[in-house]
Amino acid sequence: MPTTGWQPALPYTLPLLISASLALAVAIFVWRRRTVPGATPLIALSLAAAVWSFAYALEIAATPMPIALFWARVQYLGIMTLPVAWLAFALEYAGLQHWLTRKNLALILVIPVLTQVAVWTNERHGLIWPQIQVNTSGLVPILDFDHGPAFWVCNIYAHFCLACGALILLWRFVRSQRLYLSQMATFLMGAIAPWIGNGLYVLNLTPWPGLDLSPFGFTFTAGAIAFGVLRLRFLDVVPVARDIVLESINQSVIVIDDHNRIVDINRAAQRVIGCTAADVIGQPIRQALSRWPQILDRYHDVVELNGEVQIEVEDQTLILDVLISPLRDRDGRLRGRVIVWHDITRLKQTEEALRQRNDELMALQQTLMVAKNRAEAAHRAKSAFLAHMSHEVRTPLSAILGYADLIRLDLARRGQSVYQEELEAIRVSAQHLLTMINNILDFSKLEAGKMPLYIEPFSLEALVHDVMQTAHLLAARNRNTLTVTRAPDADLMVSDRTRLRQVLLNLLSNAAKFTENGAISLRIWRESSASPSMGVTDESTDWIIFEIADTGIGIAPEHLPLLFQDFSRIEDAVHRKYGGTGLGLAISRQFCRLMGGDITVVSAPGEGSTFTVRLPAILQPERASEPSLTSEFEQVD
Repeated sequence: MPTTGWQPALPYTLPLLISASLALAVAIFVWRRRTVPGATPLIALSLAAAVWSFAYALEIAATPMPIALFWARVQYLGIMTLPVAWLAFALEYAGLQHWLTRKNLALILVIPVLTQVAVWTNERHGLIWPQIQVNTSGLVPILDFDHGPAFWVCNIYAHFCLACGALILLWRFVRSQRLYLSQMATFLMGAIAPWIGNGLYVLNLTPWPGLDLSPFGFTFTAGAIAFGVLRLRFLDVVPVARDIVLESINQSVIVIDDHNRIVDINRAAQRVIGCTAADVIGQPIRQALSRWPQILDRYHDVVELNGEVQIEVEDQTLILDVLISPLRDRDGRLRGRVIVWHDITRLKQTEEALRQRNDELMALQQTLMVAKNRAEAAHRAKSAFLAHMSHEVRTPLSAILGYADLIRLDLARRGQSVYQEELEAIRVSAQHLLTMINNILDFSKLEAGKMPLYIEPFSLEALVHDVMQTAHLLAARNRNTLTVTRAPDADLMVSDRTRLRQVLLNLLSNAAKFTENGAISLRIWRESSASPSMGVTDESTDWIIFEIADTGIGIAPEHLPLLFQDFSRIEDAVHRKYGGTGLGLAISRQFCRLMGGDITVVSAPGEGSTFTVRLPAILQPERASEPSLTSEFEQVD
C-alpha cells in the first residue's frame, strides 16, 4: 500500500469512530452472554456496524483517492453483513430460529457474496460504481460515487433484510407482554435510524453532497443496543424464553409491579380468571381477582409465601398451592411480585379418599388378624382334642381286640366253634376303628408339624416281606392275586422305614378293597438321577420307585383331584359302599413329601388304578420337608 496522507475531518470521523467503538463494546459484552437466543447474530451485527463505521472514517480521513477507495471497499464487508445479521437476530430473538437452516442461510448469503466480488472487481465492469470522483464542495474532500445496477440490487436487498427484521420485531412487539415492550421499542427505534440515513444518501437528499449518513445512523443503533444491553438487560430475559416457560406450564402465573398492577400474565392464569391479557395488564390486581376477595384481603401485602390456601368460589371450595416471590432490582429494592398458584383440589380429594381407604384397610386387616388368631386357636384346640380323643379311644379298642383274640384262642383250644362269626365281626370292627384313630392321630401330628422322621438304612427285601404278610391276607379277602417284582439293585434304602411301610400298606389295602377277583401287583426298581421320570431331576441321589397297580373299579377323571384331599371321599354309587375316612391317601402323600418324594396316580373307570411312589434312595436330612397343611392333586399323563 503506498504512503498516504491524512486529513483530520473530525466533524465526520469523530462520530464514526465513536459509533465503531460503541458497537465493538456491545459485541464484547454480548460475547459474554453468547448462549442466549439472538446473541450470536447480534455479535455479528455489532462487528459489522463497527467495520462499516471505522472503514468509512478511514475513507474520509485518507488521501489520496486510491487509499480512500480501498477503505470504501472494506466498508462493504460490514455493509452486506449487517442486514443479514439483523435478519438472523430478529428471527432468533422472536423464536423463529428454525428458519435459519443451512440451505436458507446459503440462499440469504448469495447476494452479499456476489456484491463483495463485484466491489473488489469494479474496475473491470463498473457495476457497483460506474464513475468515482472527489467532491470538494464540503468541509473536506470526500469520494463521490455514481451507482451502478449491482449497487441498486445489493441496496434493495439490504433494505429488504432490514425491513423483514423490523417486521418480525414489530410482530413480537404486538404479541409481547408489557414486560418486554420497552425492549422491542428500543430495537425498532434503533433500526429506523440507519434506514433513514441510507435513504437520504441514496436519494442525494443529504445537506453534505456525497456523504453517506448510514454509518451515523448506526451510531444511534449502537447506542440503542447498548442501552438495551446495559439498562434493559434484554439478554437476561428473552421473550422467547418467557413464552416457552410461562405459556407451557400448567400453573397460573401473574407478575405485578410495586403498585400492585398486573404487568404480565400467562394463559393458564387467564383461563382461571376468565379474561385476556389485554383486559388485565396494567390494571390493579384487585380488579382482576375480584371473585376472590378473601385472597386479596389476606395476601394483599404479603411479599413471600409458599403454602396451601383454601378459598370459597361460587359455593365451591378450592384448595390452591400458592407461591409468592418478590422481584427486586440490582439494588435490592422491591419492584414487584410473582404469584404462582396451582389448583390441587382434586389432588387433596384423592388424598383424603386414599386416607379413608387406608383406614378401612387397616381396620379390615385388624379384623382379619383377630379372625386368624381365633382360627389358629380353634385349629390348635381341634388338634389337641383329636390327639387326646385318639389316645383315649385307642386304649379300650386295643383291649377289645386283645380280649376278642383271647376268647377265640380259648374256644379253639376247647374245640368249640360257637361265636366265631361274632368274634370275627368284633375284631374287624375294632381293627377298622383303630385304623381310623391311628390315621386321625397321624393327621393331627402332620397338621401341627410334629411328625418326626427316623432316618435309618434298611433292606427293602425285608420291608417288602413284612408288608406282604399283611397284604396277602388283605388281597385274599376279595379273591385277588398279589405279585411282587423287585429289581436286584433296589435293595438298600436310607429313609423312614415305618412311614414307608405305612404308605405301602395303605396303597395295597386300597387296591385290595376296590378290586374283586382281580390282580394286584407291586413293582420296585431303582432309577438313577441321569434318567429322570415324572419331570423331577436331582443330581445328588438315585430314586426308588414303587408302583402299585390293580385291575379294580378305577376312578373317573373328575374324581381324581379329590383323592389326596383331607377327609375327601368319592360319593358315587360305585364307591359309596366301600366306606372310608378319606384320610389314608392324604396322609400317604404327606408322608411321601415329608420323605422328599411324592405320589401320582393314573386311573380310568373299569380299567383299574396305578399309584406310583417316588422316594430318594438315600434321604438326606436337608431333603426332608415339613408337611403341608393342605394337599393338592397333580395328575401325570
